[in-house]
Amino acid sequence: MNCFRCSCCFLHPFPKNGPYPFLKNRIALFDVVVKNSSSSGKLCVRPGFRIARVHVSIGCLASTNISAAVTGKEDSTLAATESYSLKVDDNVRPEVLIDAAVSGTNIDKILKSNEYIAEQVYQSCKKYEGYLQSLYGSFDITARRFMASVIAIASFLGGRWLSMKRIPKYANLVGILSSLSVSISLYLVSRSAKQGCAAQVTLFLKEKGVLSVTEVEVRKIFERYGLTREEFLPYAKEIYKFYLMGCIQNSSLKLTEIAQLFHLKQIFHLTGQDVGDIHQEVGKELYRRTLVYLDESTNIERIGPKGNSPRNILRKKELKKKEKLKDLEYQEETKSLVAILDKYFCISDRVFNDNESEEAYMYEWSRLRKQFSLNEEEIEKRLNRIRIPLYETLAKAVIINYQIDSSILETASSTLSIEKEVSSQIHMQVYRSMLESILQNNERIPEQGLKEIQRVRQVFSIDMDTSQKLLLAVTIPAFQRKLEQTLHSCVADWISKDKDAFVSTEIGIDLKPYIQSLRAKTEELLLSSKEDLLLGFQNGIAGATASCFKKAMNFLRVQNIRGVEQEARVLIVFYKVAVEIIDRMKICDSTHTASDLVQKAMAKISSAHQTDECRLFYRIFLNDCLKELPLGTNKKNSLQILRRILSLSELDADEAYRNVIEPIYQRKLQNLVESQTNYTQEDKEKLRKLEETLSLSPDSSKQVKLQCYKMRLSKLVENNRIYSAKEADELDNLRNFLSITKDEVIPIHVELARPVFEQSIKEAMGSTGIIPAEYHDALDRLGERLGLPEREANAILYNITKGPMKAYVDRAIKIFQQRSAPRGANETRDIGDDPLIQKPGTSLGIEAGGNVAMELSNLVEYCVRNRLIVQRTILVDKEDSDDVTSEPEKRTYLEFPVTLRDLFDPSVLQEMYRQYLIQCFAVKSRSEKQRYFRDLDRLAGVFGLTSEEVNKVHSNLGTVIYNQYLSQALSEGRLEQKDLDFLNNIQQSLSMSPELCRGLIRDAKRSKVSSLLQTILSASKVSPSQMKELREVCHHLEVSLVDNTLSTKDQRKRLFILEVDACIENGLITVEDQSLIRELQHEYAISDEDAKTLIVECIQNRCNSHLIQAAAYLRQSKSEQAIEELNNLIKFGIFLPDKIPSSVVTIKEREELLLLYQASRVGETQGGSQERMELLRALFGFSKT
Repeated sequence: MNCFRCSCCFLHPFPKNGPYPFLKNRIALFDVVVKNSSSSGKLCVRPGFRIARVHVSIGCLASTNISAAVTGKEDSTLAATESYSLKVDDNVRPEVLIDAAVSGTNIDKILKSNEYIAEQVYQSCKKYEGYLQSLYGSFDITARRFMASVIAIASFLGGRWLSMKRIPKYANLVGILSSLSVSISLYLVSRSAKQGCAAQVTLFLKEKGVLSVTEVEVRKIFERYGLTREEFLPYAKEIYKFYLMGCIQNSSLKLTEIAQLFHLKQIFHLTGQDVGDIHQEVGKELYRRTLVYLDESTNIERIGPKGNSPRNILRKKELKKKEKLKDLEYQEETKSLVAILDKYFCISDRVFNDNESEEAYMYEWSRLRKQFSLNEEEIEKRLNRIRIPLYETLAKAVIINYQIDSSILETASSTLSIEKEVSSQIHMQVYRSMLESILQNNERIPEQGLKEIQRVRQVFSIDMDTSQKLLLAVTIPAFQRKLEQTLHSCVADWISKDKDAFVSTEIGIDLKPYIQSLRAKTEELLLSSKEDLLLGFQNGIAGATASCFKKAMNFLRVQNIRGVEQEARVLIVFYKVAVEIIDRMKICDSTHTASDLVQKAMAKISSAHQTDECRLFYRIFLNDCLKELPLGTNKKNSLQILRRILSLSELDADEAYRNVIEPIYQRKLQNLVESQTNYTQEDKEKLRKLEETLSLSPDSSKQVKLQCYKMRLSKLVENNRIYSAKEADELDNLRNFLSITKDEVIPIHVELARPVFEQSIKEAMGSTGIIPAEYHDALDRLGERLGLPEREANAILYNITKGPMKAYVDRAIKIFQQRSAPRGANETRDIGDDPLIQKPGTSLGIEAGGNVAMELSNLVEYCVRNRLIVQRTILVDKEDSDDVTSEPEKRTYLEFPVTLRDLFDPSVLQEMYRQYLIQCFAVKSRSEKQRYFRDLDRLAGVFGLTSEEVNKVHSNLGTVIYNQYLSQALSEGRLEQKDLDFLNNIQQSLSMSPELCRGLIRDAKRSKVSSLLQTILSASKVSPSQMKELREVCHHLEVSLVDNTLSTKDQRKRLFILEVDACIENGLITVEDQSLIRELQHEYAISDEDAKTLIVECIQNRCNSHLIQAAAYLRQSKSEQAIEELNNLIKFGIFLPDKIPSSVVTIKEREELLLLYQASRVGETQGGSQERMELLRALFGFSKT
């Protein structure tokens, strides 16, 4: 029993001797019994008050005891204690209401639970308090100081007085010692009494209630014990720790517990670091208890063999324990401890976030995550696992508890840190559940239910639009169920009265009662707008037809045709009834008709099934309708309805109709055709009436007729039999009776008569593979009888002959590969072969293969004799003719309907064509050469080579022949007319372009000149004959050396110097006659300035060279050679009579050379010898004598 408060509402104490306005305002009739010392009452701990025990019942669903201070005057007026009803005051804490609503109990039990925690905390702190501490702590600090002084003085005086009788000498000393010992004892008692401060604080918290205690009251308590705030802080931490441990004794989270921890933190002035340390200490103990339950997937294997740390050893032991305990008790323990751990995390999260910064909050959480080895996602998961269900429970309590308003919910979401989106989602879920419950209990929305819905909507702060959507989400399914029942009843009633209701045009039952019940249901469910009704009808029709569709598809899968037909009829009746009801209720507007609405709703169900199943469903019902012919209008309408229900297109419906009706038509037509061979006009009329009865389209009837014709033809050609001319006439009569043209039956004849015609062709070919000439006409007549067009008959022939044609080419390729392989690899060599004998064609740079050409020639012959090469004639206008009346001329060309291009790689065919072309030039016999060249174009056509590919082969081979022949012909340095005639013949034979041939001749000439030029330039000494030969070759071949692509300017300068040097040395150029220099300048395109420089440089070099060589011979005593060098020196020096600058030859050597030359000229005429001597002196640099 608490003092001065309502333990439920935490009201303020009643004032002493007051008029008790609290009781007067809240209790209508009451009696109070004042009990001073009875067993049911006790005195208040505060002086001047007595306790009245009043049992009251308040509106917050709790019953509690209120302690009131009363005066003696009112003792006689208070006679009894009864129960009364009180309304909730505004001072009621929302946490109490939240916990009571969540737990489903009254507030008294919530408060008792809090008192139980406070009692446990008090018992835990009471161990610090003894009798002396309690007695000492009952005095305030001044009284304790005065009492200590009096006791000390009394001890001193008493000790002195007692010692005066026995030992008066030491009386003062004994008094001092006695006073000192008593003071020390009092100090120890005072110090021990401080430890009892925590017990007194917890007792005060227990008696008054944690949330009612203020900071001032706590400060008074610990100051009374002589403690400062800093000295009291350890006791405050201990009290907070005991309260936290008391909160996590069970797994049920209460907001009052969080509020008490908030309040303790505030009144004890605990910092975030202090609270974090306390939670860490509690967490360590909790971690030890719940280690094995932290991760349900944890096992020993995950810890690993190296996990020998103390923590891992502990985890292994716990895991082994978990593996052994598999019973129900262990599972319950696991669930409880995991829930306690989640509650601990949730409390810690709220306390860490209480008036703390984001950094401090994250720091404390990082410490906890590290301690429990959990990541953020796991922590968040555990927090949501306890706070989301708690908030959901509170939200559900709004429905039955009128005291919970939006502010209470906001307090709960704020305390639990639930996001706005999450809380809104929970509100809407609970709101919808309430709507469903109201509708489920009443099958309608009563007036009282509307008020309740409005109240809950306001509490949940749900806007009108969202509320309306949620209400529709509940009411429309209810209306849907009602509509489904109504439709099923209508359909069952109608079908029971009329089995052919599906083809009826009028509704066979009275729909008025059903429509009235539906309208009443819409009013009960508050469905007033057409949009809502349209949605309800659409869902209801879809739901009603869903079961029918399901049955039909099940029947379809088990091939219960009768069941499928019956369900199809039910669906059609559903459609008609639904359309009629919607029309009468006038729900649809001009934009949406009733049939469109029903068709859309049913198609929604049919679209969930495969299209093939819907087609088969339709086909089965169609087959049922066609059992009686002809189809009436009503059945056609029913088929149209079913097509729309199944979402089938008209093409699908037409295809299904054809698939069903064509077999019927085919059977009747087959009976009519097989009964006779001569058909009359009456038979044609029967056939026409049959088509009209079956409503068969012209295309469908045509297909059936062709199939009938095909069956007759297949019997005639069975086992590759050739039917007679009479049978052919009968077949033609059948075709005319069926109104089929010849072109329409050609594909049938091609398909069935092809094997017969193929067999006939193979028999005509025989073993040679060539059709004799007389057999070609017979095959043409056979193809005409078999109904094969000429193009199809030829196609069959071409297809047969392609195999032998390929064999010819395969043999040619094999021969070519053997010949191309190294000698001895793939061929046998005759011992008499002479490797020095040239084979045909090698003189032209090509080597022919006679056997390859023979196979290819046989291929052409095979194609000609089997008419695989067709000669066509066309008329064309004459070219370059101005006469309009002139007749056009005839031109023939070859056509190749079958080629081998698709059987071989084009490069292989081109190589085979090249080998054949080589053989055309290699053969010696004129007649054989003519035959080969005649078949050349045919072979290209048989190979399927394009004109570009043929020209490419011709050009490549012609280039080789041209180059080889020109190389041989230009060995003499010229081309004669016979050579040009031969090359022209090659050009015409190979159809080579004139530009290409001229280019080849030009390149060969330039190559010849370039070869001579390189020989001269690389030679150490050039003779005049070589230079002359070069000029003559250039002249005959009409090649100019001035061409920059043939020679450079430096090369021409060098040729000019070489030729001038040779001419001077041979005396062709003299001082008197220098005309040859001009000719050489023109020949080599040398300017006058360059010519002068080159000639001077040449003369100086030759003079210097001859002088040095003469001096060398002089040193070797070779006088004749020295004199010869001096003569050559004079030949060049006469053009430049000046001193030769040479440091190699000394003046003495020059004098000796001069004397030697003079001695050699003794006996010659005086004039010529004297001139040479003077010239030699000038060249040696001697003055005239």
